[in-house]
Amino acid sequence: MSALAVCAVVASLMVGDLWFPAKAQTGEVTAAVETDPVPSGGDADDPAIWVHPTDPSLSTIIGSDKESGLGVYDLNGSQIQFVTGIQPNNVDIRHDFPLGGQLVDLVVSSDRENDSIAFHRVDSQTRQLVSLGAPLATGMDIYGICLYHSPVSGGYYVFVTSEEAGPVGQFELTDNGRGGIAGNEVRRFQMGSTSEGCVADDGLGYLYVTEEDVGIWKYDAEPGGGSNRVAVDEVGPNLEADVEGVAIYYGLAATGYLMVSSQGSSDYAVYGREGDNEFLSKLDIPASGGIDEVTGTDGIDVISTPLGAAFPSGLFVVHDSDNEPDENNFKLVPWDLVAGSANPGLMIDTSWHPRGDNALDLPRAPVPSVPGSGGSVWNAAAASIVDGADDGDAASVDGEALVMQSGSRVLLRFTDLELPPDSVLRRAHVSFTASQAGDTDVVLSITGVLEGSPIETSSVTWAPMTWEAGDSGAYQQTPDLSRVIAEVLANGWEPGDPITLAVTGSGPGQRSAVAFDAAPEEAPALRLEFSPER
Repeated sequence: MSALAVCAVVASLMVGDLWFPAKAQTGEVTAAVETDPVPSGGDADDPAIWVHPTDPSLSTIIGSDKESGLGVYDLNGSQIQFVTGIQPNNVDIRHDFPLGGQLVDLVVSSDRENDSIAFHRVDSQTRQLVSLGAPLATGMDIYGICLYHSPVSGGYYVFVTSEEAGPVGQFELTDNGRGGIAGNEVRRFQMGSTSEGCVADDGLGYLYVTEEDVGIWKYDAEPGGGSNRVAVDEVGPNLEADVEGVAIYYGLAATGYLMVSSQGSSDYAVYGREGDNEFLSKLDIPASGGIDEVTGTDGIDVISTPLGAAFPSGLFVVHDSDNEPDENNFKLVPWDLVAGSANPGLMIDTSWHPRGDNALDLPRAPVPSVPGSGGSVWNAAAASIVDGADDGDAASVDGEALVMQSGSRVLLRFTDLELPPDSVLRRAHVSFTASQAGDTDVVLSITGVLEGSPIETSSVTWAPMTWEAGDSGAYQQTPDLSRVIAEVLANGWEPGDPITLAVTGSGPGQRSAVAFDAAPEEAPALRLEFSPER
Protein backbone atom coordinates (compact mmCIF):
# COMPACT_ATOMS: atom_id res chain seq x y z
CA MET A 1 0.00 0.00 0.00
CA SER A 2 1.34 3.40 -0.91
CA ALA A 3 2.27 5.74 1.90
CA LEU A 4 0.55 8.51 0.01
CA ALA A 5 -3.10 9.18 0.68
CA VAL A 6 -5.54 9.17 -2.21
CA CYS A 7 -7.83 12.10 -1.47
CA ALA A 8 -10.77 13.77 -3.12
CA VAL A 9 -13.02 16.54 -1.83
CA VAL A 10 -16.05 17.84 -3.68
CA ALA A 11 -18.67 20.57 -3.19
CA SER A 12 -16.44 22.95 -1.25
CA LEU A 13 -14.96 26.43 -1.57
CA MET A 14 -11.23 27.22 -1.34
CA VAL A 15 -10.29 30.79 -0.41
CA GLY A 16 -6.59 31.36 0.03
CA ASP A 17 -5.41 28.64 2.40
CA LEU A 18 -8.79 28.14 4.07
CA TRP A 19 -11.41 25.54 3.15
CA PHE A 20 -15.03 26.52 3.73
CA PRO A 21 -17.49 23.62 3.36
CA ALA A 22 -20.77 24.28 1.62
CA LYS A 23 -23.94 24.37 3.72
CA ALA A 24 -24.79 20.89 5.00
CA GLN A 25 -27.74 19.21 3.30
CA THR A 26 -29.02 15.64 3.22
CA GLY A 27 -27.44 13.78 0.33
CA GLU A 28 -28.77 10.59 -1.23
CA VAL A 29 -26.52 7.60 -1.85
CA THR A 30 -27.54 4.21 -3.22
CA ALA A 31 -26.57 0.75 -2.01
CA ALA A 32 -24.70 -1.46 -4.45
CA VAL A 33 -25.24 -4.77 -2.61
CA GLU A 34 -27.61 -6.16 0.01
CA THR A 35 -27.00 -9.28 2.05
CA ASP A 36 -29.24 -12.26 2.43
CA PRO A 37 -31.88 -11.70 5.17
CA VAL A 38 -30.88 -12.85 8.65
CA PRO A 39 -31.91 -16.49 9.17
CA SER A 40 -34.35 -15.85 12.01
CA GLY A 41 -36.38 -13.55 9.77
CA GLY A 42 -36.39 -11.23 12.73
CA ASP A 43 -34.16 -8.53 14.10
CA ALA A 44 -30.66 -7.95 12.77
CA ASP A 45 -28.59 -5.16 14.30
CA ASP A 46 -24.89 -4.53 13.89
CA PRO A 47 -22.25 -5.23 11.19
CA ALA A 48 -18.45 -5.42 11.38
CA ILE A 49 -16.08 -5.49 8.41
CA TRP A 50 -13.32 -8.13 8.26
CA VAL A 51 -10.45 -7.47 5.81
CA HIS A 52 -8.83 -10.48 4.16
CA PRO A 53 -5.04 -10.49 4.74
CA THR A 54 -4.00 -11.04 1.11
CA ASP A 55 -7.02 -10.50 -1.16
CA PRO A 56 -9.28 -7.64 -0.02
CA SER A 57 -12.03 -8.74 -2.43
CA LEU A 58 -12.47 -11.81 -0.20
CA SER A 59 -13.28 -9.67 2.82
CA THR A 60 -16.54 -10.29 4.69
CA ILE A 61 -19.30 -8.66 6.69
CA ILE A 62 -20.02 -10.16 10.12
CA GLY A 63 -23.56 -9.28 11.18
CA SER A 64 -25.60 -9.90 14.30
CA ASP A 65 -29.02 -11.58 14.31
CA LYS A 66 -30.30 -10.73 17.77
CA GLU A 67 -32.52 -13.79 17.97
CA SER A 68 -30.20 -16.55 16.82
CA GLY A 69 -26.52 -15.83 16.11
CA LEU A 70 -23.82 -14.27 13.92
CA GLY A 71 -23.90 -14.32 10.13
CA VAL A 72 -20.88 -14.05 7.84
CA TYR A 73 -21.49 -12.58 4.35
CA ASP A 74 -19.20 -12.15 1.36
CA LEU A 75 -19.06 -8.86 -0.54
CA ASN A 76 -21.75 -10.13 -2.91
CA GLY A 77 -24.11 -10.35 0.08
CA SER A 78 -24.26 -14.16 0.22
CA GLN A 79 -24.22 -15.82 3.62
CA ILE A 80 -21.23 -18.17 3.94
CA GLN A 81 -21.63 -19.09 7.63
CA PHE A 82 -24.05 -18.74 10.50
CA VAL A 83 -22.96 -19.26 14.11
CA THR A 84 -25.70 -20.30 16.53
CA GLY A 85 -25.80 -20.68 20.29
CA ILE A 86 -25.65 -16.96 21.15
CA GLN A 87 -28.02 -13.99 20.95
CA PRO A 88 -25.66 -11.20 19.91
CA ASN A 89 -26.81 -7.62 19.93
CA ASN A 90 -23.69 -5.87 18.64
CA VAL A 91 -20.39 -7.04 17.15
CA ASP A 92 -16.91 -5.58 16.64
CA ILE A 93 -13.50 -6.66 15.35
CA ARG A 94 -9.81 -5.88 15.73
CA HIS A 95 -7.24 -7.34 13.37
CA ASP A 96 -3.85 -8.62 14.60
CA PHE A 97 -4.73 -9.37 18.23
CA PRO A 98 -1.80 -11.22 19.93
CA LEU A 99 -2.93 -14.71 20.97
CA GLY A 100 -0.84 -17.82 21.53
CA GLY A 101 2.25 -16.31 19.92
CA GLN A 102 0.36 -15.42 16.75
CA LEU A 103 -1.72 -12.54 15.46
CA VAL A 104 -5.42 -13.34 15.08
CA ASP A 105 -8.42 -11.30 13.97
CA LEU A 106 -10.55 -11.02 17.10
CA VAL A 107 -14.35 -10.75 16.92
CA VAL A 108 -16.39 -9.87 20.01
CA SER A 109 -20.17 -9.82 20.37
CA SER A 110 -22.54 -8.87 23.18
CA ASP A 111 -24.58 -11.96 24.07
CA ARG A 112 -27.75 -10.68 25.74
CA GLU A 113 -28.97 -14.16 26.63
CA ASN A 114 -26.16 -14.58 29.18
CA ASP A 115 -25.05 -10.94 29.65
CA SER A 116 -21.61 -11.99 28.47
CA ILE A 117 -19.02 -11.27 25.79
CA ALA A 118 -18.55 -13.99 23.17
CA PHE A 119 -15.13 -14.35 21.51
CA HIS A 120 -14.34 -15.65 18.03
CA ARG A 121 -11.47 -15.40 15.59
CA VAL A 122 -11.61 -15.37 11.80
CA ASP A 123 -10.01 -18.28 9.95
CA SER A 124 -8.43 -16.52 6.96
CA GLN A 125 -8.50 -19.70 4.87
CA THR A 126 -12.23 -20.40 5.23
CA ARG A 127 -13.29 -16.83 6.17
CA GLN A 128 -15.41 -18.39 8.91
CA LEU A 129 -15.64 -17.70 12.62
CA VAL A 130 -13.97 -20.03 15.12
CA SER A 131 -14.93 -19.94 18.79
CA LEU A 132 -12.24 -18.92 21.28
CA GLY A 133 -13.85 -20.75 24.16
CA ALA A 134 -15.64 -19.53 27.25
CA PRO A 135 -17.40 -16.15 27.17
CA LEU A 136 -16.67 -13.35 29.62
CA ALA A 137 -19.40 -12.60 32.17
CA THR A 138 -19.88 -8.84 32.55
CA GLY A 139 -22.06 -8.56 35.65
CA MET A 140 -24.28 -6.03 33.90
CA ASP A 141 -27.30 -5.91 31.59
CA ILE A 142 -25.22 -6.00 28.42
CA TYR A 143 -26.36 -4.23 25.25
CA GLY A 144 -23.77 -2.69 22.87
CA ILE A 145 -20.08 -3.50 22.45
CA CYS A 146 -16.91 -2.06 20.89
CA LEU A 147 -13.18 -2.77 20.95
CA TYR A 148 -10.24 -0.44 21.59
CA HIS A 149 -6.52 -0.87 20.89
CA SER A 150 -4.74 1.72 23.00
CA PRO A 151 -2.16 3.90 21.25
CA VAL A 152 -0.76 4.69 24.71
CA SER A 153 -0.11 1.23 26.18
CA GLY A 154 -0.67 -1.09 23.23
CA GLY A 155 -3.27 -2.94 25.31
CA TYR A 156 -6.63 -4.17 24.04
CA TYR A 157 -9.93 -3.32 25.69
CA VAL A 158 -13.62 -3.95 25.18
CA PHE A 159 -16.41 -1.57 26.17
CA VAL A 160 -19.95 -2.77 26.86
CA THR A 161 -23.04 -0.59 27.21
CA SER A 162 -26.35 -1.35 28.90
CA GLU A 163 -30.06 -0.58 28.81
CA GLU A 164 -32.10 1.79 30.97
CA ALA A 165 -29.77 4.00 33.04
CA GLY A 166 -27.12 1.31 33.27
CA PRO A 167 -23.35 1.61 33.23
CA VAL A 168 -20.65 1.38 30.58
CA GLY A 169 -17.97 -1.14 31.50
CA GLN A 170 -14.40 -1.36 30.22
CA PHE A 171 -12.48 -4.65 30.32
CA GLU A 172 -8.84 -5.28 29.46
CA LEU A 173 -8.42 -8.31 27.17
CA THR A 174 -5.38 -10.60 27.33
CA ASP A 175 -4.27 -14.06 26.27
CA ASN A 176 -5.40 -16.52 28.96
CA GLY A 177 -2.61 -18.94 28.03
CA ARG A 178 -5.08 -21.67 27.00
CA GLY A 179 -6.06 -20.48 23.54
CA GLY A 180 -8.76 -18.12 24.79
CA ILE A 181 -9.32 -14.60 26.07
CA ALA A 182 -9.16 -13.35 29.65
CA GLY A 183 -10.92 -10.16 30.68
CA ASN A 184 -10.43 -7.89 33.66
CA GLU A 185 -12.76 -4.98 34.42
CA VAL A 186 -10.75 -1.76 34.68
CA ARG A 187 -13.42 0.93 34.63
CA ARG A 188 -17.15 1.53 34.95
CA PHE A 189 -19.16 4.72 34.65
CA GLN A 190 -22.85 5.49 34.63
CA MET A 191 -25.05 6.73 31.78
CA GLY A 192 -28.27 8.70 32.28
CA SER A 193 -30.46 6.50 30.10
CA THR A 194 -30.31 3.66 27.55
CA SER A 195 -27.05 3.61 25.59
CA GLU A 196 -26.22 1.09 22.89
CA GLY A 197 -23.88 2.21 20.13
CA CYS A 198 -20.21 2.82 20.82
CA VAL A 199 -16.93 3.06 18.94
CA ALA A 200 -13.35 3.71 20.05
CA ASP A 201 -10.79 5.68 18.06
CA ASP A 202 -7.56 3.66 18.14
CA GLY A 203 -5.51 6.56 16.82
CA LEU A 204 -6.74 9.46 18.96
CA GLY A 205 -7.76 7.57 22.10
CA TYR A 206 -11.42 8.57 22.34
CA LEU A 207 -14.57 6.60 23.08
CA TYR A 208 -17.90 7.67 21.57
CA VAL A 209 -21.17 6.44 23.13
CA THR A 210 -24.65 7.13 21.79
CA GLU A 211 -27.34 7.74 24.40
CA GLU A 212 -30.46 6.88 22.42
CA ASP A 213 -32.78 9.70 23.47
CA VAL A 214 -30.05 12.27 24.13
CA GLY A 215 -27.18 12.30 21.62
CA ILE A 216 -23.48 11.47 21.29
CA TRP A 217 -20.89 11.61 24.09
CA LYS A 218 -17.09 11.65 23.82
CA TYR A 219 -14.89 10.13 26.56
CA ASP A 220 -11.22 9.38 27.09
CA ALA A 221 -10.85 5.72 26.06
CA GLU A 222 -7.95 5.01 28.41
CA PRO A 223 -8.77 3.01 31.57
CA GLY A 224 -7.99 5.98 33.78
CA GLY A 225 -10.28 8.28 31.82
CA GLY A 226 -12.99 8.36 34.46
CA SER A 227 -16.46 9.66 33.65
CA ASN A 228 -15.55 13.08 32.22
CA ARG A 229 -17.18 13.61 28.86
CA VAL A 230 -17.90 16.11 26.11
CA ALA A 231 -21.17 16.34 24.14
CA VAL A 232 -20.58 15.91 20.41
CA ASP A 233 -24.20 16.53 19.39
CA GLU A 234 -27.70 16.16 20.79
CA VAL A 235 -31.09 15.12 19.47
CA GLY A 236 -32.28 18.02 17.31
CA PRO A 237 -31.65 19.22 13.75
CA ASN A 238 -28.97 16.61 13.00
CA LEU A 239 -30.19 13.63 15.03
CA GLU A 240 -33.61 12.12 15.66
CA ALA A 241 -34.05 9.51 18.41
CA ASP A 242 -33.10 6.80 18.67
CA VAL A 243 -29.44 7.68 18.18
CA GLU A 244 -27.94 4.29 17.39
CA GLY A 245 -24.86 2.92 15.60
CA VAL A 246 -21.59 4.83 15.38
CA ALA A 247 -18.45 4.16 13.35
CA ILE A 248 -15.13 5.82 12.42
CA TYR A 249 -13.77 6.40 8.92
CA TYR A 250 -9.99 6.57 9.40
CA GLY A 251 -7.97 8.97 7.27
CA LEU A 252 -4.31 9.86 7.47
CA ALA A 253 -3.16 11.17 10.88
CA ALA A 254 -6.15 12.66 12.75
CA THR A 255 -8.39 13.08 9.72
CA GLY A 256 -11.52 11.15 8.92
CA TYR A 257 -15.15 11.04 9.99
CA LEU A 258 -17.44 10.00 12.82
CA MET A 259 -20.61 8.50 11.35
CA VAL A 260 -23.81 8.07 13.36
CA SER A 261 -27.14 6.37 12.65
CA SER A 262 -30.09 8.69 13.27
CA GLN A 263 -32.68 5.92 13.49
CA GLY A 264 -35.71 8.16 13.95
CA SER A 265 -35.07 9.91 10.63
CA SER A 266 -33.59 6.85 8.86
CA ASP A 267 -30.44 8.72 7.84
CA TYR A 268 -26.83 9.18 8.90
CA ALA A 269 -25.04 12.17 10.39
CA VAL A 270 -21.39 12.78 9.50
CA TYR A 271 -18.98 14.61 11.82
CA GLY A 272 -15.28 15.38 11.59
CA ARG A 273 -13.03 12.92 13.39
CA GLU A 274 -10.56 15.55 14.60
CA GLY A 275 -10.96 18.48 16.98
CA ASP A 276 -14.45 19.09 18.29
CA ASN A 277 -16.15 16.74 15.79
CA GLU A 278 -17.80 19.42 13.70
CA PHE A 279 -21.10 18.39 12.08
CA LEU A 280 -20.59 18.13 8.31
CA SER A 281 -23.54 16.54 6.50
CA LYS A 282 -26.33 13.96 6.44
CA LEU A 283 -26.99 11.00 4.14
CA ASP A 284 -29.89 8.70 3.43
CA ILE A 285 -30.15 5.58 1.25
CA PRO A 286 -33.24 5.48 -1.01
CA ALA A 287 -34.37 2.56 -3.13
CA SER A 288 -32.43 2.03 -6.36
CA GLY A 289 -31.66 -0.71 -8.86
CA GLY A 290 -33.91 -3.28 -7.27
CA ILE A 291 -32.59 -2.68 -3.75
CA ASP A 292 -35.14 -1.22 -1.34
CA GLU A 293 -34.57 1.92 0.72
CA VAL A 294 -32.88 1.66 4.09
CA THR A 295 -34.93 2.49 7.18
CA GLY A 296 -34.61 2.20 10.94
CA THR A 297 -30.87 1.49 11.02
CA ASP A 298 -29.35 0.20 14.24
CA GLY A 299 -25.69 -0.65 13.67
CA ILE A 300 -23.25 0.63 11.05
CA ASP A 301 -19.61 0.13 10.08
CA VAL A 302 -17.26 1.88 7.68
CA ILE A 303 -13.74 1.32 6.38
CA SER A 304 -11.44 3.40 4.19
CA THR A 305 -9.39 0.41 3.01
CA PRO A 306 -10.00 -0.64 -0.65
CA LEU A 307 -11.86 -3.95 -0.84
CA GLY A 308 -11.34 -5.00 -4.45
CA ALA A 309 -12.93 -3.82 -7.68
CA ALA A 310 -16.43 -3.52 -6.22
CA PHE A 311 -15.35 -1.24 -3.37
CA PRO A 312 -12.09 0.42 -4.53
CA SER A 313 -12.33 3.35 -2.09
CA GLY A 314 -13.69 1.57 0.96
CA LEU A 315 -17.11 0.53 2.20
CA PHE A 316 -20.03 1.78 4.31
CA VAL A 317 -22.30 -0.97 5.74
CA VAL A 318 -25.66 -0.34 7.40
CA HIS A 319 -28.40 -2.41 9.00
CA ASP A 320 -31.85 -2.23 7.34
CA SER A 321 -34.73 -2.96 9.71
CA ASP A 322 -37.38 -3.17 6.99
CA ASN A 323 -35.89 -5.08 4.10
CA GLU A 324 -38.83 -5.71 1.79
CA PRO A 325 -41.05 -7.52 2.27
CA ASP A 326 -40.59 -7.82 6.04
CA GLU A 327 -37.11 -9.02 6.91
CA ASN A 328 -33.83 -7.54 8.21
CA ASN A 329 -30.54 -7.45 6.33
CA PHE A 330 -27.47 -5.29 5.67
CA LYS A 331 -26.79 -2.89 2.81
CA LEU A 332 -23.33 -2.25 1.30
CA VAL A 333 -22.51 1.20 -0.09
CA PRO A 334 -19.22 2.01 -1.92
CA TRP A 335 -17.41 4.83 -0.11
CA ASP A 336 -16.75 6.76 -3.34
CA LEU A 337 -20.54 7.07 -3.74
CA VAL A 338 -20.85 8.27 -0.15
CA ALA A 339 -18.08 10.85 -0.64
CA GLY A 340 -19.62 12.19 -3.83
CA SER A 341 -23.21 12.24 -2.59
CA ALA A 342 -22.63 14.06 0.69
CA ASN A 343 -23.13 17.81 0.64
CA PRO A 344 -20.53 19.07 1.33
CA GLY A 345 -18.50 16.26 -0.16
CA LEU A 346 -16.28 13.96 1.85
CA MET A 347 -12.71 12.91 1.23
CA ILE A 348 -11.50 9.60 -0.12
CA ASP A 349 -8.34 8.52 1.73
CA THR A 350 -7.20 4.94 1.22
CA SER A 351 -3.94 5.20 3.20
CA TRP A 352 -5.25 3.49 6.36
CA HIS A 353 -5.38 -0.28 6.87
CA PRO A 354 -6.61 -2.26 9.89
CA ARG A 355 -3.69 -4.69 9.97
CA GLY A 356 0.08 -4.62 9.47
CA ASP A 357 0.05 -4.29 5.69
CA ASN A 358 0.11 -0.51 6.02
CA ALA A 359 2.98 -0.50 8.51
CA LEU A 360 6.38 0.78 7.49
CA ASP A 361 9.58 -1.27 7.69
CA LEU A 362 12.33 -0.03 9.99
CA PRO A 363 15.76 0.13 8.37
CA ARG A 364 18.03 -2.75 9.36
CA ALA A 365 20.29 -1.86 12.26
CA PRO A 366 22.60 -4.07 14.37
CA VAL A 367 21.00 -3.39 17.74
CA PRO A 368 19.26 -5.78 20.15
CA SER A 369 15.50 -6.03 20.40
CA VAL A 370 13.68 -4.40 23.29
CA PRO A 371 11.84 -6.90 25.54
CA GLY A 372 8.05 -6.76 25.34
CA SER A 373 5.64 -6.83 28.23
CA GLY A 374 2.53 -8.79 29.13
CA GLY A 375 3.14 -11.47 26.51
CA SER A 376 2.28 -9.07 23.65
CA VAL A 377 3.62 -9.80 20.17
CA TRP A 378 4.40 -6.08 19.85
CA ASN A 379 7.44 -4.50 21.49
CA ALA A 380 8.14 -0.88 22.24
CA ALA A 381 11.01 1.58 22.41
CA ALA A 382 10.67 4.80 24.34
CA ALA A 383 12.74 7.93 24.85
CA SER A 384 12.20 11.17 26.76
CA ILE A 385 13.85 14.54 26.49
CA VAL A 386 16.98 14.23 28.67
CA ASP A 387 18.51 17.68 28.32
CA GLY A 388 17.13 21.20 28.42
CA ALA A 389 18.84 21.90 25.10
CA ASP A 390 16.81 19.18 23.39
CA ASP A 391 13.33 20.74 23.59
CA GLY A 392 12.21 24.09 22.21
CA ASP A 393 14.09 26.96 20.61
CA ALA A 394 14.51 30.64 21.39
CA ALA A 395 11.22 31.63 19.80
CA SER A 396 9.09 28.85 21.28
CA VAL A 397 10.18 28.47 24.90
CA ASP A 398 8.23 30.68 27.30
CA GLY A 399 10.15 30.33 30.53
CA GLU A 400 9.88 26.63 31.31
CA ALA A 401 7.05 25.81 28.88
CA LEU A 402 6.96 24.72 25.25
CA VAL A 403 4.46 27.05 23.57
CA MET A 404 3.05 25.54 20.39
CA GLN A 405 1.21 28.22 18.45
CA SER A 406 1.13 30.18 15.21
CA GLY A 407 4.59 31.47 14.34
CA SER A 408 6.43 29.09 16.68
CA ARG A 409 8.68 26.15 15.85
CA VAL A 410 9.26 23.76 18.73
CA LEU A 411 12.07 21.24 18.26
CA LEU A 412 12.02 17.91 20.12
CA ARG A 413 15.22 15.82 20.07
CA PHE A 414 15.00 12.24 21.34
CA THR A 415 18.14 10.21 22.00
CA ASP A 416 19.17 6.70 23.10
CA LEU A 417 16.49 4.84 21.13
CA GLU A 418 17.18 1.13 20.67
CA LEU A 419 15.39 -0.38 17.67
CA PRO A 420 15.61 -4.07 16.72
CA PRO A 421 16.70 -5.10 13.22
CA ASP A 422 14.23 -6.46 10.67
CA SER A 423 11.21 -5.01 12.40
CA VAL A 424 7.96 -3.41 11.27
CA LEU A 425 7.10 -0.01 12.71
CA ARG A 426 3.45 -0.08 13.76
CA ARG A 427 2.77 3.15 15.67
CA ALA A 428 4.57 6.15 17.07
CA HIS A 429 3.46 9.11 19.16
CA VAL A 430 4.74 11.88 21.42
CA SER A 431 3.15 12.53 24.81
CA PHE A 432 3.16 15.91 26.56
CA THR A 433 2.14 17.25 29.96
CA ALA A 434 0.07 20.44 29.78
CA SER A 435 1.72 23.37 31.58
CA GLN A 436 -1.36 25.59 31.34
CA ALA A 437 -4.94 25.49 30.11
CA GLY A 438 -5.68 25.87 26.42
CA ASP A 439 -9.14 25.80 24.85
CA THR A 440 -8.85 27.99 21.74
CA ASP A 441 -8.48 26.12 18.44
CA VAL A 442 -4.96 25.56 17.15
CA VAL A 443 -3.70 23.27 14.39
CA LEU A 444 -0.22 21.80 14.87
CA SER A 445 1.94 20.32 12.14
CA ILE A 446 4.58 17.74 13.10
CA THR A 447 7.49 16.88 10.79
CA GLY A 448 10.73 14.95 11.11
CA VAL A 449 14.03 16.81 10.84
CA LEU A 450 16.68 15.02 8.79
CA GLU A 451 20.07 15.47 10.42
CA GLY A 452 22.44 17.55 8.31
CA SER A 453 19.76 18.33 5.73
CA PRO A 454 17.47 21.33 5.21
CA ILE A 455 14.74 18.95 4.02
CA GLU A 456 12.01 17.80 6.42
CA THR A 457 9.73 14.81 6.15
CA SER A 458 6.05 14.81 5.32
CA SER A 459 3.86 16.13 8.11
CA VAL A 460 1.11 14.93 10.42
CA THR A 461 -1.63 17.37 11.42
CA TRP A 462 -2.89 17.53 15.00
CA ALA A 463 -5.82 19.59 16.27
CA PRO A 464 -5.64 19.06 20.07
CA MET A 465 -8.74 19.22 22.20
CA THR A 466 -8.97 21.40 25.32
CA TRP A 467 -6.06 21.10 27.76
CA GLU A 468 -6.09 21.74 31.49
CA ALA A 469 -2.88 22.41 33.43
CA GLY A 470 -1.29 19.17 34.59
CA ASP A 471 -3.15 16.94 32.12
CA SER A 472 -1.11 14.14 30.56
CA GLY A 473 -3.68 11.81 29.00
CA ALA A 474 -4.96 10.95 25.54
CA TYR A 475 -5.71 14.61 24.71
CA GLN A 476 -2.01 15.44 25.20
CA GLN A 477 -0.85 12.68 22.85
CA THR A 478 -0.16 13.24 19.16
CA PRO A 479 -1.78 11.22 16.40
CA ASP A 480 0.20 8.32 14.95
CA LEU A 481 3.60 9.57 13.72
CA SER A 482 4.85 6.27 12.25
CA ARG A 483 5.10 7.64 8.71
CA VAL A 484 7.12 10.66 9.85
CA ILE A 485 9.45 8.49 11.97
CA ALA A 486 9.88 5.97 9.14
CA GLU A 487 11.04 8.72 6.79
CA VAL A 488 13.61 9.85 9.35
CA LEU A 489 14.87 6.29 9.82
CA ALA A 490 15.05 5.67 6.08
CA ASN A 491 17.15 8.77 5.40
CA GLY A 492 20.53 7.86 6.81
CA TRP A 493 19.54 7.24 10.43
CA GLU A 494 21.90 4.90 12.30
CA PRO A 495 21.80 3.37 15.78
CA GLY A 496 22.76 6.02 18.29
CA ASP A 497 21.49 8.91 16.18
CA PRO A 498 18.76 11.13 17.65
CA ILE A 499 15.26 11.47 16.22
CA THR A 500 14.28 15.13 15.94
CA LEU A 501 10.74 16.39 15.38
CA ALA A 502 9.56 19.92 14.63
CA VAL A 503 6.15 21.24 15.73
CA THR A 504 4.70 24.34 14.07
CA GLY A 505 1.32 25.94 14.64
CA SER A 506 -1.48 27.86 12.97
CA GLY A 507 -4.74 29.36 14.19
CA PRO A 508 -5.61 31.67 17.08
CA GLY A 509 -4.92 29.32 20.00
CA GLN A 510 -1.93 27.65 21.60
CA ARG A 511 -1.01 24.57 23.62
CA SER A 512 1.70 24.87 26.27
CA ALA A 513 3.58 21.80 27.46
CA VAL A 514 6.00 21.27 30.33
CA ALA A 515 9.64 21.61 29.22
CA PHE A 516 12.56 19.57 30.55
CA ASP A 517 13.95 22.49 32.55
CA ALA A 518 10.68 22.79 34.48
CA ALA A 519 10.17 19.10 35.33
CA PRO A 520 12.38 16.47 33.66
CA GLU A 521 9.97 13.67 34.55
CA GLU A 522 7.16 15.48 32.67
CA ALA A 523 9.20 16.33 29.56
CA PRO A 524 7.89 15.19 26.15
CA ALA A 525 8.30 11.46 25.52
CA LEU A 526 8.43 9.52 22.24
CA ARG A 527 7.10 5.95 22.06
CA LEU A 528 7.60 3.60 19.10
CA GLU A 529 5.76 0.30 18.73
CA PHE A 530 7.04 -2.41 16.41
CA SER A 531 6.70 -6.13 15.69
CA PRO A 532 8.91 -8.77 14.11
CA GLU A 533 9.30 -8.70 10.35
CA ARG A 534 6.10 -9.93 8.70
